[in-house]
Amino acid sequence: MTIIFNEKSLKNEIKSSEELFEEIKVIMKARQFLLKREIHIHCHRNFINYKFTNDKTILSYIMSFDKTERIDVMNWLSKTGPFWDDAQLHSSEDLYFHDDEAVSGTALAEAAAQIYCGEEYGVFSLKNERYSDREITITWRNNSCDLSFNIENYISKESLEDQVISSEKSIESWNQLERMARSVFLNIEFTEGCFVHLNKIPFYKAASKSIMEKLKVLDKIKSCFDVTGGFTQEGNELNQNHFIGDKAWFSDSSDTEKRDFSNEMTFKIKKDDNRLCPWHGKVKTPQIRIHFTYPIEHQSPLYIVYVGEKITKR
Repeated sequence: MTIIFNEKSLKNEIKSSEELFEEIKVIMKARQFLLKREIHIHCHRNFINYKFTNDKTILSYIMSFDKTERIDVMNWLSKTGPFWDDAQLHSSEDLYFHDDEAVSGTALAEAAAQIYCGEEYGVFSLKNERYSDREITITWRNNSCDLSFNIENYISKESLEDQVISSEKSIESWNQLERMARSVFLNIEFTEGCFVHLNKIPFYKAASKSIMEKLKVLDKIKSCFDVTGGFTQEGNELNQNHFIGDKAWFSDSSDTEKRDFSNEMTFKIKKDDNRLCPWHGKVKTPQIRIHFTYPIEHQSPLYIVYVGEKITKR
């Protein structure tokens, strides 16, 4: 599928570079995720010159970004693209509408035109009430004949993750699981050999699905912090639902296990950094464990250090 940025979803009344950055960083995170999978978010070549209601351009605000952020955004919008209008399919004279708003010349019209020709196109939208649905309906009015097209609409990195994972071929091996996990879950870090232990046991499709579900929760909770370093509401809910109680997916090892299996549960994070990691996620059939660094904190990386057979199994 080709993903193009829905420029109509950007607010018209951006009043500062800080406000624009908060908007842009959402799509930059999504773009970073997709680039890992060699997928691009296409933009309009002239989008960088878009003017807000105060007559300021996107370019003028970007120039006030911090250097690293400025370079990344400028490279995307003015150099690397790719730019969907370089090979634009629909004509600016074609009549495309979203509800009663004319959208000819925009990404929405281009996506509709491409879908009409049998191509798989979706759009990425920023948070905007007009573009919050899972699908956006665009109508092409042509010679008194209205044709409607439903365009897949992605509004977060997470929605793209779900699409990428669901579109992947079914996991058929532990090696395939490792490749997918490393490319999809970008908020957590995997130590170099954390998956090698899986090769000691036969492949189980149901277990591979359970491992991916638990890694997804760890990846998500690592992104759920507020400016004070505490969990957001979503982070607290994930913690309550999956880290607390007898049926929690993740738990600490017992004092006895930590005493008897201290060496086995000590893992090399990097050179001269070995840590006891008794916290783990549980897969029941077979008994597989996912050990990770704990506590989960805003400023510290969350490392996955071991995925394999239950260490404390006798």
